[in-house]
Amino acid sequence: SAVDKKIDAAKKAANNFLEKLGPNDQSGLVSFADSANLEKGLSNEHLRSTGTQKISTQDFVDGLETNGLTDIGDAIVFATQELDNHQNGQAVKTMILLTDGKANKPDSVVDKEQYAIDKAQEAADAGYKIFTIGLGNDGQINQTMLQQIANKTDASYYHADGGSELDSIYQEISQKVCEYSSSSGYKYQDLDNNINTNEYLDHPLEDWKINLFKDGNTNPFMTATTTADGFYKFAGLEPGDYSLTEAIPAGDRGA
Repeated sequence: SAVDKKIDAAKKAANNFLEKLGPNDQSGLVSFADSANLEKGLSNEHLRSTGTQKISTQDFVDGLETNGLTDIGDAIVFATQELDNHQNGQAVKTMILLTDGKANKPDSVVDKEQYAIDKAQEAADAGYKIFTIGLGNDGQINQTMLQQIANKTDASYYHADGGSELDSIYQEISQKVCEYSSSSGYKYQDLDNNINTNEYLDHPLEDWKINLFKDGNTNPFMTATTTADGFYKFAGLEPGDYSLTEAIPAGDRGA
């Protein structure tokens, strides 16, 4: 059937993409046919397993089935949570959202499409990218929603009438991801006032807001808050001129 051909083409293109990932990359899989589910967490196990146990992303891609409705919003929630749990500041944290249907779940939400867009905004606030792919005719998918989801995260939307275009789309996405860069650092209180970090005299500063500005704009492009060890990071940055400022927390005398 046409549905079977589309899912087979989607699996093939996804598995071809996974074969291009390196040992330092991580991949995972969230399904969202009828309800969202984290099928496989992030790991560097990309390629099909030789044994009977399913451990790789390709294994779980092979087992995907089309079924029922489409829970795009919760799929973004599950993927965001999994990315949150892997705090590699230098990694470009990216989702590829491929769908051949419209957002019509979860039942607890009235406006399913707006729910998906709102969850994309939450992912964007965390610095994550969502590339979206609409597979099928315009009447079968909501291209406007998929475009909005991609736009929220400064990523791209792609449309494929059938499965034959998917390999080239995945290739373009991989090229764009490789073009991103990152910026990170640590915020310490310099108690000995020598500009250098001394683990015995200086200590990290938590909950400081770091603002990232791009191309001379006066409004922050992204913001981050330092962790307990003073760490902050910005990932998924496109080419441009960037600058950083810090906002001193209320009641803090500075560093």
